[in-house]
Amino acid sequence: MTSPLLHDILNQPQSLAATVDYHFGAGRAALYHAALALADESILLSGMGSSLYACYALSAELAQQGMATTVIDTAELLHYHYSAYRNAVAVLVSRSGESIETSKLLPLLKAQGTPIVGVTDEAGSTLAREADVTVLIHGSKDHLVAVQSYTATLITLHLLGMVLVNAFDAAQNGLAVVVKALTDYVPQCVDHSAEWRPFLDGALVVHLLGRGRSIASMYEGALLFNEVAKFPAVPMEAAQFRHGPVEIVDERYRAIVFAPNDHTRELNIALAHDLNRLGGQVRLIGPQATDDRWWPTPDVPASLAPLVEIIPVQCAALRLAEWLGFTPGDFRIATQVTSSEIGF
Repeated sequence: MTSPLLHDILNQPQSLAATVDYHFGAGRAALYHAALALADESILLSGMGSSLYACYALSAELAQQGMATTVIDTAELLHYHYSAYRNAVAVLVSRSGESIETSKLLPLLKAQGTPIVGVTDEAGSTLAREADVTVLIHGSKDHLVAVQSYTATLITLHLLGMVLVNAFDAAQNGLAVVVKALTDYVPQCVDHSAEWRPFLDGALVVHLLGRGRSIASMYEGALLFNEVAKFPAVPMEAAQFRHGPVEIVDERYRAIVFAPNDHTRELNIALAHDLNRLGGQVRLIGPQATDDRWWPTPDVPASLAPLVEIIPVQCAALRLAEWLGFTPGDFRIATQVTSSEIGF
């Protein structure tokens, strides 16, 4: 029987196709309205969990186009930073629109006059009601773990960025190609996901290393190992790993390195080879695989790489949960919506 999490993984091409259709149809006006609010303003991106991680992909993409953004998780923004951003426009991202940190932050931002763009999957949520502009993600509903909603959030934020840089209409063909590629790629990843076992057997922890837009993937990937398989995973920017943490590498070390087709690809590949020479086990995720250390992905533009490179990690976390005796994607402690800052 197909588990709910496996269903959510497999349904992503259909979910993403619907998300793209929505944003080039009924959702188009909201994206343009949000972009108008953000134009020529200081942009603050914030969320928690998967919603936060999707923001890193947009931030890196806008930076490549010469637009600076700040990314801060909503709890830190709530308790420490919000007053410093009274002159920014805050883009608050929340799948449910009801996360406790977002609900507490909204009145503080409004009281100091900070405009708010809300990005959420729930039209009736607190975030959707209180934001000055609301962009609906329009992703398919997940059982618990953010899978379809995460990739749909990536697309939604990507398209918001494309409006900001006057490339919205040109983005449609590229997204159509990626969604079509995922139609074949997602079931292939599932079919071959048992191949993760030799890499994960005996591991005590998995590091996920990346740069640029793949910072989204390394954080989201670590979260998947934590949530789905109850397994320790550590995300770290790839260059930072060279500045000291490399001391932990031995025969027990495991790392997943993201290497999309961008200008730091060769640096990421070199890091993987260095870690391998030091005795660690490494899997590279990216296009144009050259040996069995790679998990190949479709060759897509760097701006869309986070959509495809997270798929094999979703599958790896699913299988690891099964091998460890957990029901993939079921929570023991957490809830789908975090509604309190104290207690579980």
